[in-house]
Amino acid sequence: MNAFKRVSAEVLYVAVVLADLYVGIKRALRQRRLNKQSVAAAHDELTQAYCATNKQRYKTEGKNRQAFILMDCFPIPVWVAANSVLANRLAERFNAEICSYGEGPRDPLTDVLYNSFGCARHLIVAAPAQLRKKRKQLFIQALDTLKTKKDLFNWSVDGVQIGDEVYETYLRQFSRPTAELESFRCRYVMFVALNYYLFFSAFFVRNKVAAAVLSHDFYVSMGILSKIAWKQGIPVYLANGHDMKKTMRPDEKYAEFSRYREYFATLNPAERQAGIAWGKAQLEQRLGGVVGVNMAYSTKSAYTSELIARQTAPSEKIKIVIATHCFFDNPRCYGGMLFTDFYEWISFLGQISEETDYEWYIKTHRDFLPGTMEAVTQLAAKYPKLKVIDPNTTWHQLRDEGVSVALTSYGSIGHELPLVGYKVINAGYNPHIAYRFNWHAQSVEEYREMLLGIDHLGPIQELESVYEFYFVHHQLARLGGFLFDSCEEMAKYVANDVHSTRIFDRVLSGGAAFQAKAEKSVDTYLDSGAFSEAEMILLGPNKQLGAQAARVL
Repeated sequence: MNAFKRVSAEVLYVAVVLADLYVGIKRALRQRRLNKQSVAAAHDELTQAYCATNKQRYKTEGKNRQAFILMDCFPIPVWVAANSVLANRLAERFNAEICSYGEGPRDPLTDVLYNSFGCARHLIVAAPAQLRKKRKQLFIQALDTLKTKKDLFNWSVDGVQIGDEVYETYLRQFSRPTAELESFRCRYVMFVALNYYLFFSAFFVRNKVAAAVLSHDFYVSMGILSKIAWKQGIPVYLANGHDMKKTMRPDEKYAEFSRYREYFATLNPAERQAGIAWGKAQLEQRLGGVVGVNMAYSTKSAYTSELIARQTAPSEKIKIVIATHCFFDNPRCYGGMLFTDFYEWISFLGQISEETDYEWYIKTHRDFLPGTMEAVTQLAAKYPKLKVIDPNTTWHQLRDEGVSVALTSYGSIGHELPLVGYKVINAGYNPHIAYRFNWHAQSVEEYREMLLGIDHLGPIQELESVYEFYFVHHQLARLGGFLFDSCEEMAKYVANDVHSTRIFDRVLSGGAAFQAKAEKSVDTYLDSGAFSEAEMILLGPNKQLGAQAARVL
């Protein structure tokens, strides 16, 4: 790095340090305003009753703990109700203290909830004083060596990849469709990531950490801790009221997709037939225009019989539709996507469009999120062969207009559209990876070959296995649950409002018997050593299918 660049880097480093101070002050002032709401929530009648019960149940005074269970601050009632049980069973098992962390103090609601189940200590994440010189060196080194988005994504420190967490945090925090390496905001997120990395690296050296119990395993605030834990062979648990998973490496949470056929094979012939019938009935509803079938978040259907003005050219050319995703929220959630984000994915398709004589169209969800259309319009302006169609166009209408190919990164159209007659190509790892009713590109070069050779893809394979996939994805892979039998049951119970405190009523009304059952479920799962409750039930040495199978079948 020459002298001018060195001085510029030094100035930028001072700027991000000052920005961090400003953000801290702003966070504190904002917290003071929000604390009134948080205090009110903490005094909610159900919350108070739940916390009082917890305090009677989880008594930690006088216990000399030898290790830590780390938790992020995530005061969502359905998450707290489940993870308070999991964290305490782990703490008992490892003689560990439950400890939360964050960039600032806990708000009143989080403090009341976490204290109630024995999580009294809270860590403030900041680079230790003795490591601030290293933070500066790492930051300036990154400014010199990271030249592209891919460089940022692959950025590692001491063998721990932190760049992907910076990348996705930037998209999410600032609602940007792609990373902007020269942005001051992006540089600031890099600085924050170094704080997390240095803080937890030092913490793991000084202390014994038995496990982490987190709401997510991505973004700077959770992903970096997860990677440090995994590197040292420490498990990261990801649980909610209907599911528990133990992860030991990045992207393991969704490794189950590749084992779906194995799950289904554990069933007897009658169970398989019943499962396929269930999957077929559900998909017939969804493709018939029913809203929210196994998708509680959905508000509009793309499969109604509604017709609008023709959207595609009346030609015999191959017609391809790119089905967009939300650009900002964890685009690489499953791992293994071929591109660093959805903007880069569509940019690649825009370049391919210039090499083909196909007709190319872009379709968003009918209930697309804010910022989506702006990003799509920008891409269409950059690549003129990409035509944006009306989001209200149904897939049935597009099929009737001659569209035959749909492109997605990993969306649900992968199991919907083949049944309507489309060939679907995925851009990397996806929930359908174990099946052949889609095409799955394993590399950018293979993806390119598929796109340029649409004529040679051949017919859709194993179409009937769509129903098997759907049953496994929505039922078998979700077996278990110590508060609820399924995600759908949980969503219905809280009226699709994860912030609802009604979940506490479920715990309270069940009394000691409910708590004992929940603790036994957690202990059985932890004893099994299985990746998930579903795998414990389906693949474990003491298969427990019985009542669980009866529930889903």
